[in-house]
Amino acid sequence: GTIEYVSEIDGVLEDIRETIQVRALLPVRQDVDLTTGNIRFDGDVHIRGSVRDGFAVYATGDIEVEGGLEGGVAVSVGGDVLVRAGIDGRGHGFVSAGKDVASRCIENARVYAGGDVMSLESIQHSEVTAGNSVLALQGRGCIAGGSIRAGHLVHAKRLGTIRTPWTEIAVGIDFDRSRGIRELDQRTAELASA
Repeated sequence: GTIEYVSEIDGVLEDIRETIQVRALLPVRQDVDLTTGNIRFDGDVHIRGSVRDGFAVYATGDIEVEGGLEGGVAVSVGGDVLVRAGIDGRGHGFVSAGKDVASRCIENARVYAGGDVMSLESIQHSEVTAGNSVLALQGRGCIAGGSIRAGHLVHAKRLGTIRTPWTEIAVGIDFDRSRGIRELDQRTAELASA
């Protein structure tokens, strides 16, 4: 006869070493836009495209975006946020991760991470708060403009440039005390996107 298994969670079926399990993963094979609407998922979310302006992704686990975040919102309650093509906040984009945030570049955005914020190229004109470290050590490795706050370390090849406005750096902040500001920033981003 046929054996039928029923999962109690949404996700992706994995067959590993003759063990069947369901990973709490939502694959999105396109941009997050009018076609998909906003996304909320109890688990990990993997987006093949970009998160477009005015749209949001909320997850309890990791969020991976193969494209960019273009003025949208990405919130991971307990995981990492990885944006491969870069974060362009357009003045109202918002990213928050319980653990780490990593991206090619971060521009004109508000970014919060319980752990580290890591940029492969640059952080420009952004408000960035990390419980541990803010790092920009590859490529241009430049942090310029905006406000950078970290619990332990800010490390970059270059801090500030002649052509950018003031760059504010603060180390030794209490990340938990930023919760109210973080929630206000998220709400502001959601209203700007509505």
